[in-house]
Amino acid sequence: MLLDDALRRHLLMFNYQGDGNGRHHAPLRPLLDLVSGMGFLAGMASLLRNWRDWRSLFVLAALGLSLAPSALAVDAPHAMRAFGATSFAYLIAALGWAEIVRIAVPAVKRSRQEAQRPGVSRGFAVASVVTLVTLAAALNSWTYFSLMPRDPEVFMGFYPVQSHMGAYVRSVADDEGAAAAAQLYVPQWLPEDPVFAFLTHGLKPQTFLDDQLSQPVSAEARFVLSGYFYRDEAQVLMDVLGDAPRPLVVGPIFPDESKPTFVVFPVQ
Repeated sequence: MLLDDALRRHLLMFNYQGDGNGRHHAPLRPLLDLVSGMGFLAGMASLLRNWRDWRSLFVLAALGLSLAPSALAVDAPHAMRAFGATSFAYLIAALGWAEIVRIAVPAVKRSRQEAQRPGVSRGFAVASVVTLVTLAAALNSWTYFSLMPRDPEVFMGFYPVQSHMGAYVRSVADDEGAAAAAQLYVPQWLPEDPVFAFLTHGLKPQTFLDDQLSQPVSAEARFVLSGYFYRDEAQVLMDVLGDAPRPLVVGPIFPDESKPTFVVFPVQ
């Protein structure tokens, strides 16, 4: 059953639904753009039609072997483990579009000859290739440089909150000393996060869970609230921060400009 499901997912990954992990690819979007995906389907049809040719068998086998690491992954399809299939997928897409152009050129040539306008087959082929390559490049540029950077499913996969909060705690220790960092309060779950733990190695900030604090606050204490829940956390900590706390530091904004990655409030 698991192998059947993996096979189904890999048959659909190039043209329908790809990897859901935003660290690998645009979540759940096809791994090939529309132009390359159409060529891939045509290329696969051509290879399967000529499966007795050793060259077709070689390309199909190479594609299958390069997809094996992804097929054996628990969270298949796995775009990073299937990275080796990229060159073969685009080779098949190129073969598919070459087949389409090969079929289309004679038809265009005949139609233009009937209209007494001969001599366009070479120009048609060149124009087709340039158009397809340009369109594929534009679609991939839009996906990787416009769509993905602002997608929460993508940037949240890189732990922006934990990273920026850890960098802030480290900067306080570097600029003001470890004693100052020990007066920073962070959510109780945060020190267990491996990203935050790596960035704050050797430091021991205080923690809070709802309104329960790891130790009583001092006048120098600061609360570092995560961008995920800072409004709710500030409301719960009203007795410490006041009913209208003013941020001391606002962390970098998420790429979609929805909220800051963290907010620091002083004790009132």
